[in-house]
Amino acid sequence: MLNLFYIQLKLFLSTVGVTFFFLSVINPAQAEDTVAYCDTPLHAVNVYRKSTPESTETSLRIRIFWREKSLVFADLPAQRSHFSNEGYIYTSQSGLSDNYSDSLWMLFVPDNKERSCLLFRNGRAFDSGDVTNREQGTGR
Repeated sequence: MLNLFYIQLKLFLSTVGVTFFFLSVINPAQAEDTVAYCDTPLHAVNVYRKSTPESTETSLRIRIFWREKSLVFADLPAQRSHFSNEGYIYTSQSGLSDNYSDSLWMLFVPDNKERSCLLFRNGRAFDSGDVTNREQGTGR
């Protein structure tokens, strides 16, 4: 009886191992490197670069977490621009929309460590908070 249990356990573990192997081949690991992070009372905004082991190219993305609902409601492609020696603006590549996940999101991360980051939705100030991570080479 005990031998039968061990045989079933080994069969189960080998099946699980093979399944994870195939899933890892089908969905290779993707690395995320945080570029900027804004911590507000209502939201956590992460601007990050996403890359895969097969490619040297990365894509810039903006992810917005809504603390009250405990959910990520936007994870969109983004562009970066420098704002007149004051800091960086990260803009989602989406249009104006009443839907939160499809809205045009902008995050301003100042070079000056004493200033707050600002989150904009459809061009209007939406939230502000502390910068906990900024691009290397910025910050006075």
